[in-house]
Amino acid sequence: MFKAGISAQDLAGKTNQLATVAAATSTDLNDLARIYQQGASTGSFGQDKINQLAERGIDIYHALEAATGRSGAELKGMISDGKIGIAEMDSALAHMTEGHGIYAGSLAAMANTTGGKLAQMKNNISQALGDVMGIALEILHPFGTAMVSFTQSLRDGFTAFRGPIIYASTAVAWFFGNLVTIGKFAWATAQLGAITFFNDIVYFFGTTIPAYLSWFGENWSQVFTDAGNVVMTVFRNMAINIGSAMAAIWDYIASGGTTELQFAFVPLLDGFKATVAELPNIPDRAMTDLERQLTAQTEQLGGQLANNFDAMLADASQKVGEADTQIKDTVGRVQKDGSDTAIAAANKAAENKAIGVRTAEGQTLAAQLLRGQLSKEDRALKAQDEANGHLSDIERHLREGNRNNARGKKF
Repeated sequence: MFKAGISAQDLAGKTNQLATVAAATSTDLNDLARIYQQGASTGSFGQDKINQLAERGIDIYHALEAATGRSGAELKGMISDGKIGIAEMDSALAHMTEGHGIYAGSLAAMANTTGGKLAQMKNNISQALGDVMGIALEILHPFGTAMVSFTQSLRDGFTAFRGPIIYASTAVAWFFGNLVTIGKFAWATAQLGAITFFNDIVYFFGTTIPAYLSWFGENWSQVFTDAGNVVMTVFRNMAINIGSAMAAIWDYIASGGTTELQFAFVPLLDGFKATVAELPNIPDRAMTDLERQLTAQTEQLGGQLANNFDAMLADASQKVGEADTQIKDTVGRVQKDGSDTAIAAANKAAENKAIGVRTAEGQTLAAQLLRGQLSKEDRALKAQDEANGHLSDIERHLREGNRNNARGKKF
C-alpha cells in the first residue's frame, strides 16, 4: 500500500484497520488493500470503489455518513463528484474499526471459528508483511532517494551526450555516403595548392626580386647617404637631450629644490630627411585560368558536401525526436492499458466475490447484524424478484401440463 502514498509510520495502522474490516466481513485482506490503494492513488474513491466495498458486505455507506455528515442524495452526490478523498475514507475506516465501531474487535470475535482462524492466519501474514514493509521502507528510504538522484543524473548525462553522439554518427554516415565526392574535393584542393605554390615561386623570383634589385641599383648611393644621415641625426639629438637634462638638474640643485625639474626632449630623428626613392609598387600576382577553374571546382564541391552534411544532421535529429515521442506515447499507452486491465480485473473479481456464497462458519456477528439492517426498499425488491421467480415457475408448469403443481404453489 505504500504505492498509495502511505508513510512507513502509518502503514502498520492502516493494515490493522483493513485487517479488522476483512475479519468482520470474511473478505481477503489483500483484496481490500488493493481497492484502497487504487482509490488513494487517484486521490478519490468513486462510485466503483464504493460499490466494490459494499458488495463485500462492508457497511461503507453508514461509515461515510458518519465521516462526512451527509446522507442520502447528498452523499451520493459527493461520491459521483469525486469528493470522497483519502481523508474521508480514512475517517470512515476509523469509524467502523475503532471505539464502538461496528467492526471493532472483530479480529477477536472470529478467533473461535475454523474459517475465521484460517482467514485470521492469512490476514496476520499480510499484516506482518505490512509491518515489515513499513520498517523496510523506513530503512531503505535514504537509499531510494540516492538511487533516484543517481538515475536522474544518469539520464541527464545521456541527454547531454546525445547531441555529440548524433553528430558523430552523422559524420560517419556522411563520410561513407560521400566518399567519391570527398575524393574529388581532396584531389582538386591538392592540385590547386601545388599549382598556386609553383606560380608564386615563379612570380617571386621572376618579378619581385628583379624589381627590388633594379630599385637598389638606381638608389644605392642614396641608401648609404640616408644611412649616414640617420646616424648623425640620432647622435646630434642625443647630445642635445643630454645637455638639456644636465642643465635642468643643475638649475634644480641651485634653487634648493624650489624649481621644477623639467626639460624639452628632442626626438632622435628630428631634422632627418630621406633622399632615397620609395620602394617599387609590385602588384599581387594574377590568378591563371587553371587556378580560377580549380578554385571554382573546390568551392562547388565543398558547398555540396557542406549542404549534404547539414541535411543529414537535420534528418537524424528529426528522427531522434520522433523516436522519443513514439517511445513516450508507447509507454503512456502501456501504462494506461495496464491500469485499465487492472481495474477491469478488479471489477470482475468484485463481481465474482459478490456472487459467491459464503459459508455459515465464515460469517461473523458483525456481518449478520449488517445484513439485518437492509432497508425496506431492498427487501421489497428482493420479495418482488422472488415473486417473479414463482410466476415463472407457474408458467413453465402450465406449459408442461402440470396444472396441479401450479395450483399447489405457495408464495
